[in-house]
Amino acid sequence: MAWLQVNFYSNVLFQPVPLQILIPADYADPAAGNKWKTLYLLNGYFGNCTDWLLSGDAQAVSQAYDLCIVMPSGNNDFYVDAPCGARDNSRFISGELVDFTRRLLPLSDRREDTILGGLSMGGFGTLYNCLAHSDVFGHGVALSSALVLNRKSLENLPEKDSFMGINKGYYRDVFGEDLLSLPESGQNPIVVAERMLRENRPVPDLYIACGRNDMLKFPNRKFCAGLDGLGIPYTYEEGPGSHEWAFWKPYLRRGLDHAVGAPAAPPQNPFWVEDDKRGDR
Repeated sequence: MAWLQVNFYSNVLFQPVPLQILIPADYADPAAGNKWKTLYLLNGYFGNCTDWLLSGDAQAVSQAYDLCIVMPSGNNDFYVDAPCGARDNSRFISGELVDFTRRLLPLSDRREDTILGGLSMGGFGTLYNCLAHSDVFGHGVALSSALVLNRKSLENLPEKDSFMGINKGYYRDVFGEDLLSLPESGQNPIVVAERMLRENRPVPDLYIACGRNDMLKFPNRKFCAGLDGLGIPYTYEEGPGSHEWAFWKPYLRRGLDHAVGAPAAPPQNPFWVEDDKRGDR
């Protein structure tokens, strides 16, 4: 396995963007048509490109599923294009980032080999960008997605001095001035899904999961009901846990099992022997 730490200047975001990239052990030979499948893995609010390395198990996932994993640092902007056009995060994720990494490494350019995943804010970004750019991403793995877009929650946001800085000012900066119209706007993944169907674009394969003890399970259930209403297939699971790595680590693997298939059994440890139950002799 190789671990690359890359810092490149984004012409879309007008800033340097750090990337963590894991390359599996198997050699990809472009001349033979052998290119890696890729997982673009997004961090949550207040996170960065090291989260899945330090708190998750991205290295083991890359090896087990034979995936190149690309982890960019998000801007706390929910991976959507800012209404003022200053931070086109969606255009970066679905366009510039994918193009740059495919030029840098022998990555498959087939949508069915291109997966987008993330947790919390990154789960929202996964759903939004998979639906907005389904010609790029064939699969989405959205964990504990921060789908807090209902009008009542938006009305009750404090103006300032809120927990973790999540207030009306922050939401206006990310989604636009008219927060009460956000549920019907093009920033809502369900509205994006409707547009995808109208434009007759391919439908991505979506895996969505949330912890049973996570308050975000309620907006996730509502989102899935919206997909049902549109006739868009998906897989939704809830499991033990809350908004925490103890939930995200196993459910990332469950999502990848769904997207690319369960990995083959690892080779047997050459040091492994049967326990003779006699202790040291």
